[in-house]
Amino acid sequence: MFKETDKKFQETDRVLSEKFKETDKKLNKLERLFTSQWGKLVESLVEGDIVTLLKPERNKRY
Repeated sequence: MFKETDKKFQETDRVLSEKFKETDKKLNKLERLFTSQWGKLVESLVEGDIVTLLKPERNKRY
C-alpha cells in the first residue's frame, strides 16, 4: 500500500516539476519580450524629443 502511494507521489512530483519548468520558460520569454518592448518605447520617446515636450516651462498655461 505504501509503495503504491509513494509511486503516485513520485509521479505527481515529476509531472509538477515538468509543469513548473514549462511555466518558467513561458515567464522568462514574456519577461524578455516586455523588457525589449519597454526599451524600444523609451528609446522612441527620447528620440522623439519627449523630454523637451515634458519640460515644465513648456507646459505653463497662461
